[in-house]
Formats: sequence, C-alpha cells, structure tokens
Amino acid sequence: MGTEDTHNLEWLEEYSIGYERFDSEHREILKFANRVVVAIHGKQSQDIVARAFLDLQDQLEQHFLSEEARLAEAGYGYFIEHRAAHKAELEKLRTFIADSKNKSLEAAQVSAILKDLLLKHIQHDDSRYVSTLKARSGTLTDN
Repeated sequence: MGTEDTHNLEWLEEYSIGYERFDSEHREILKFANRVVVAIHGKQSQDIVARAFLDLQDQLEQHFLSEEARLAEAGYGYFIEHRAAHKAELEKLRTFIADSKNKSLEAAQVSAILKDLLLKHIQHDDSRYVSTLKARSGTLTDN
C-alpha cells in the first residue's frame, strides 16, 4: 500500500444500503472524493485540487437528484426531510471548498472531513429509505 492510499476513502460492504443502484452511485462518489485526497496528497496545483473538488460536488449533486427522483416516485414518507439533508450536505461541501481555497490542506484532514460528510449520510439517512423502495418496487435493484 503506497502512502497515497493511507488516507483514501475505501468502500466497505458495511456501507451498503442494499439498493444496488444507489450503492453503485455511492461507490462512484467515494472515487471522486479519493481524487480530491490524491490531488492534495500529491501536492497538485490549486487548479487541479479545485477541479477535483468541483467534480466531487457535481457527482454528489447528480446523485442527490437521482435519489430524490426515485424517492419521490416511491412515495417516501420522509422525502422532504431527506431532500433537506441533501441541501445541508451540499452546503457543507460548498462551504468546505470555499474555506479551503488558497489554504494548505493535508490529505488526512480532507479525507476525514469527506468521510464524515459522505459516509454519515449514507449510513444514517440513506439506509432509512430502503424499506420503502423495497416495498414499492418489490426488488432492491433497478433494471
């Protein structure tokens, strides 16, 4: 394991919510988060780090839109609250990105912050809607 791997956000099966479409999207989000960490660890230019952050933000926004559309379609009873959680998570990420401009960042610090931001949402908020999707669709995978 190289030193650039020590702060990576690794997908663990325990993060799975049991809904493959969103588990797959969650894995992709972690890949984008890792690109940020690798850029910082590799002491890439501010432009490259900024681009990695924006790519992560874009990926997260796309995922939230996808998830919200599916939850609305399924009639998820806590849809409004879940959408509000998404808005809050995006605002936290945007604030962190803005606050980190022109600052010296450490890969370990960024990894910890992104892990807290992303994985807490997946494990706590997202895990709550699976039963609704399962009852609605009869399966935990989308075709």
